Amino acid sequence: EELEREISQGEEEGARRQLERVMDGYLALATQQADFCTLYLLLLMEGIGLNQTLTGEFQKITRRSREMFVAILDRGKQEGVFRPDLDPFTVAASLLGAIDGLFIQWALDRGAFDLREAFQGLRDGLARGIEGR
Repeated sequence: EELEREISQGEEEGARRQLERVMDGYLALATQQADFCTLYLLLLMEGIGLNQTLTGEFQKITRRSREMFVAILDRGKQEGVFRPDLDPFTVAASLLGAIDGLFIQWALDRGAFDLREAFQGLRDGLARGIEGR
């Protein structure tokens, strides 16, 4: 819900800035509420396929997050700031996978790397890959 508020607040800023704001929101959630995020991931992994109710709830959350990214990416294509051949669904799914993967690695071994730097690297790489020509 906090991330959705970030999106609505950033609508007048353009898709590129909106995407940055949402990614910053994920980073803030991970760093400021690390225990909650760890519990979320534990429940997610525990529930996959074993508990249909829990799996259904996590599917809703994941779909909503993916749809949020898809909407921003579509908007960026319309604004001409993102590549016209961009597949918003594929990029959104890949981005969520990368965010989850970074958090899992960080949660397992927080001293191995700086999560903020890793997110910045993800943001920079994503920006280079989706920028309009």
